[in-house]
Amino acid sequence: MQSGGRFAFVNKAGRETVDTKLTDMGALFERYGSVNKMDPAAQERLLADQNSINEVLARYDSNRRICWQETPVGTHFPRTVCRTLGEIQNQQNQSKQSLEMMRQLQQQQSQITNSPASGGGH
Repeated sequence: MQSGGRFAFVNKAGRETVDTKLTDMGALFERYGSVNKMDPAAQERLLADQNSINEVLARYDSNRRICWQETPVGTHFPRTVCRTLGEIQNQQNQSKQSLEMMRQLQQQQSQITNSPASGGGH
């Protein structure tokens, strides 16, 4: 779940879930040593922990393909578009950065235009 890795987009709650479940699984193995030595209740807990981890990782896997229907302008025929979660997230991050850069440029331009040194007064 490191930056730039396959699971880089796991949110804070997902990370906490994974960490908690891994800790619980570790405690079970520490206590019993192996799955074969666990009682049925411990095995169920181990399986539930693993399922919870798998659910988080599957949801935030940057290689997961997401597809949807789009109808391009000028046609009535929808087409299927597919992207990976990583591509979608990277595109959103780039859009946010571009928007922030534009805001900063507008703010700087406004400050220059309204400054007394710009000669706009007399």
